[in-house]
Amino acid sequence: MVCIVCHESQFTAPSQSGGHPVALQCGHVFHKPCIEGWFRSSDKPSCPLCHKAHTTPFLTLFVDEANSASTSSRPTARRGRASPAHDDMDDMYARMAQMSMAGDDSLMHMALQGNMYMLQDEMEELTEEKDMLAEQVQDLESDVTIAKSRADALQMEVNRLGKISHAHKTHIKSLQRNLEEKKEQLRYYGVY
Repeated sequence: MVCIVCHESQFTAPSQSGGHPVALQCGHVFHKPCIEGWFRSSDKPSCPLCHKAHTTPFLTLFVDEANSASTSSRPTARRGRASPAHDDMDDMYARMAQMSMAGDDSLMHMALQGNMYMLQDEMEELTEEKDMLAEQVQDLESDVTIAKSRADALQMEVNRLGKISHAHKTHIKSLQRNLEEKKEQLRYYGVY
């Protein structure tokens, strides 16, 4: 597949082409620097092939030449992120690259829509996971509140027992003084 702006292969190394290929919302693929230059030079950002207005961010395609050489004669593309749907995303981008190479724009558009639906499903799963984690955080916060309440109750018990212990020590000292006084009296009378 060739970038229509610079007429170089889409699947050259990013350092040689100046960046990874990107797909527009119409499904056509270009080098990112090429299409950015094209947009800067035109009054209204539109696809150089179909002239449809471009209003959304680019979809960056990450081409994996090493895997494509060992598995097929065509390059495979993948998104550079890990997720539960990572393999599905790899497959989707590989099919998109093959469709784009074959010049099948309607299938490319359908692939992009399929990708959008996969991302929406993944977002729903992540939202459910976030909600579940939020519930777990609330449960943990409740557990912390209960633990703090128990710690406060234990501290009050320690304080109460400390006061009782102090009272007992004071009473023992008083008894010891009385005992010493009684011993002194008995010595005085010669009994002790």
